Amino acid sequence: MKKLMVLLMMVSVAAVAGPGHKNHKQSSWTEELGLTEAQVQQVKEIKQAKQDKMMAYKKQLAADYDAQMAEVLTADQMEQLLAMRATKEKHMAEKKHKKHKQKKGY
Repeated sequence: MKKLMVLLMMVSVAAVAGPGHKNHKQSSWTEELGLTEAQVQQVKEIKQAKQDKMMAYKKQLAADYDAQMAEVLTADQMEQLLAMRATKEKHMAEKKHKKHKQKKGY
Protein backbone atom coordinates (compact mmCIF):
# COMPACT_ATOMS: atom_id res chain seq x y z
CA MET A 1 0.00 0.00 0.00
CA LYS A 2 2.86 2.38 0.82
CA LYS A 3 4.47 1.67 -2.52
CA LEU A 4 1.22 2.47 -4.28
CA MET A 5 0.89 5.77 -2.43
CA VAL A 6 4.51 6.77 -3.14
CA LEU A 7 4.09 5.92 -6.81
CA LEU A 8 0.84 7.85 -6.97
CA MET A 9 2.49 10.88 -5.39
CA MET A 10 5.40 10.72 -7.83
CA VAL A 11 3.07 10.51 -10.79
CA SER A 12 1.01 13.38 -9.38
CA VAL A 13 4.06 15.61 -9.14
CA ALA A 14 5.03 14.79 -12.69
CA ALA A 15 1.51 15.42 -13.89
CA VAL A 16 1.31 18.81 -12.21
CA ALA A 17 4.43 19.93 -14.05
CA GLY A 18 2.89 18.81 -17.32
CA PRO A 19 4.26 19.24 -20.81
CA GLY A 20 5.87 22.57 -21.55
CA HIS A 21 6.68 23.17 -17.89
CA LYS A 22 10.12 24.71 -17.56
CA ASN A 23 10.29 25.02 -21.34
CA HIS A 24 13.42 27.13 -21.01
CA LYS A 25 15.36 24.05 -19.91
CA GLN A 26 14.19 22.09 -22.93
CA SER A 27 15.39 24.87 -25.20
CA SER A 28 18.89 24.77 -23.77
CA TRP A 29 19.40 21.03 -24.20
CA THR A 30 17.80 20.94 -27.64
CA GLU A 31 20.06 23.79 -28.72
CA GLU A 32 23.08 22.13 -27.13
CA LEU A 33 22.38 18.95 -29.09
CA GLY A 34 21.83 20.98 -32.23
CA LEU A 35 18.42 19.49 -32.96
CA THR A 36 16.62 20.49 -36.12
CA GLU A 37 13.11 21.94 -35.94
CA ALA A 38 11.78 18.55 -37.10
CA GLN A 39 13.63 16.81 -34.26
CA VAL A 40 12.37 19.35 -31.73
CA GLN A 41 8.82 18.71 -32.93
CA GLN A 42 9.32 14.95 -32.67
CA VAL A 43 10.69 15.33 -29.14
CA LYS A 44 7.65 17.41 -28.19
CA GLU A 45 5.33 14.72 -29.58
CA ILE A 46 7.18 11.99 -27.67
CA LYS A 47 7.00 13.99 -24.45
CA GLN A 48 3.27 14.65 -24.98
CA ALA A 49 2.62 10.94 -25.56
CA LYS A 50 4.53 10.17 -22.35
CA GLN A 51 2.47 12.77 -20.48
CA ASP A 52 -0.78 11.32 -21.82
CA LYS A 53 0.24 7.82 -20.73
CA MET A 54 1.25 9.07 -17.29
CA MET A 55 -2.09 10.82 -16.82
CA ALA A 56 -4.00 7.70 -17.86
CA TYR A 57 -1.90 5.63 -15.48
CA LYS A 58 -2.47 8.13 -12.67
CA LYS A 59 -6.22 7.91 -13.20
CA GLN A 60 -6.05 4.11 -13.12
CA LEU A 61 -3.97 4.18 -9.93
CA ALA A 62 -6.47 6.54 -8.32
CA ALA A 63 -9.38 4.30 -9.31
CA ASP A 64 -7.58 1.23 -7.94
CA TYR A 65 -6.80 3.10 -4.72
CA ASP A 66 -10.41 4.19 -4.30
CA ALA A 67 -11.61 0.64 -4.91
CA GLN A 68 -9.24 -0.69 -2.25
CA MET A 69 -10.26 2.03 0.20
CA ALA A 70 -13.92 1.28 -0.45
CA GLU A 71 -13.30 -2.32 0.66
CA VAL A 72 -11.92 -1.10 4.00
CA LEU A 73 -14.04 1.96 4.78
CA THR A 74 -17.73 2.11 5.45
CA ALA A 75 -19.90 3.91 2.90
CA ASP A 76 -20.08 6.96 5.20
CA GLN A 77 -16.32 6.99 5.69
CA MET A 78 -15.73 6.69 1.96
CA GLU A 79 -18.13 9.55 1.31
CA GLN A 80 -16.31 11.63 3.91
CA LEU A 81 -12.93 10.77 2.37
CA LEU A 82 -14.12 11.87 -1.06
CA ALA A 83 -15.48 15.11 0.39
CA MET A 84 -12.18 15.76 2.15
CA ARG A 85 -10.33 15.16 -1.10
CA ALA A 86 -12.62 17.54 -2.99
CA THR A 87 -12.09 20.24 -0.37
CA LYS A 88 -8.32 19.80 -0.58
CA GLU A 89 -8.37 19.93 -4.40
CA LYS A 90 -10.47 23.11 -4.31
CA HIS A 91 -8.05 24.68 -1.83
CA MET A 92 -5.06 23.74 -3.97
CA ALA A 93 -6.72 25.17 -7.10
CA GLU A 94 -7.44 28.44 -5.31
CA LYS A 95 -3.89 28.58 -4.01
CA LYS A 96 -2.54 27.97 -7.51
CA HIS A 97 -4.83 30.65 -8.95
CA LYS A 98 -3.70 33.14 -6.29
CA LYS A 99 -0.04 32.37 -7.00
CA HIS A 100 -0.65 32.79 -10.74
CA LYS A 101 -2.29 36.16 -10.19
CA GLN A 102 0.69 37.33 -8.10
CA LYS A 103 3.11 36.38 -10.87
CA LYS A 104 1.03 38.27 -13.45
CA GLY A 105 0.85 41.32 -11.21
CA TYR A 106 -2.95 41.44 -10.85
